[in-house]
Amino acid sequence: MANPAWLRTGAWLMLLASSGCTISIEPGWHPRPHADPNNPPIPPGAPGAPGNPAIPGKGVPPLPPAVNPPGLPGTAADQTSFMLQRMQNIEDDRKAMMMRLTTLEMQLREKDQAVTQAGYEVQSSTLQMRKSREELQQWKAELTEMRNRIRTIEQENRLTVEVLIKALEQFVEKEPTKAR
Repeated sequence: MANPAWLRTGAWLMLLASSGCTISIEPGWHPRPHADPNNPPIPPGAPGAPGNPAIPGKGVPPLPPAVNPPGLPGTAADQTSFMLQRMQNIEDDRKAMMMRLTTLEMQLREKDQAVTQAGYEVQSSTLQMRKSREELQQWKAELTEMRNRIRTIEQENRLTVEVLIKALEQFVEKEPTKAR
């Protein structure tokens, strides 16, 4: 995040530049006087300046008057007021966006926690289902074993009952003849 002090400094520099002020890198507030007051210095880039030959028959053209930057009507005070209002609006937008960002981050954390919790619940449910399936398969194996035991016992009982019936039939067949 940007340092607010740098933002304020940048805002003032932009405000000064948009109102026509310039910042000089020369020491002091005024330019140094030229060594020869009868021969004024030629600004760089003007005809006749070093590295830029003079146009024959023409002198140095005067500098254009300071004008408002395009798109900003009014005086420097109007421009300053406009720029301050614009800076305040931008700062308000930034604060609103920061609040929105904080809200979204909090919602993201809550949803992330909900997803993590759901993941734990799914893992727990999967583990419980696996245990239930294992128990069910174990009960199925036990049930199959019990059925086999019951069938074996039934067959043994059937054989025993058949032997008893045959023995009783033989006994009954022998007994009626003796009793008569």
